[in-house]
Amino acid sequence: PRGFIDPASVLELAESVREVGILAPLLVTPDGTVVAGHRRLAAAAVAGLTDVPVIVRDDLAQSDQLALMIVENLQRAALSPLAEARAFRSLLDEGLTVADVMRRTGVGRARIDTAIELANLAHSDEETAGMVDRGELPPGAVRPLAAIIDLDERPELARRVARHELTLEGL
Repeated sequence: PRGFIDPASVLELAESVREVGILAPLLVTPDGTVVAGHRRLAAAAVAGLTDVPVIVRDDLAQSDQLALMIVENLQRAALSPLAEARAFRSLLDEGLTVADVMRRTGVGRARIDTAIELANLAHSDEETAGMVDRGELPPGAVRPLAAIIDLDERPELARRVARHELTLEGL
């Protein structure tokens, strides 16, 4: 059901697999058909693993397999940008370095840096951070908006950017 698997996401997951292993077993049929865990399997191969944990289900009809594939993909909920930012910030607050976070999560430096900027912005301006979190502003807006020191002016400028009345370059 997922169709295309983004190679970049597999590489990120492979870094995590190298660091902590596969945390959730793949669901397979007795003939080896992967019902759930296609990305984990691809990441394991990239990470050089030859064995992965699996749960073998011999009671699944073809329609059950497809339904489980769909359910797994529908139930997967990504963290919101602000939740992700706060999670990375928590890791740093625990004493990890950005390099440690990269190694442990498999997430790239640019994404972590942007997330940390968003977490920092949320400390002083929850309204603007919330606009990024809801997708009203792109993550690239965090740095230029955070540079605006006037906390009374920043949310209004953010709203104008969101309404396309002002460009980021115009800040």
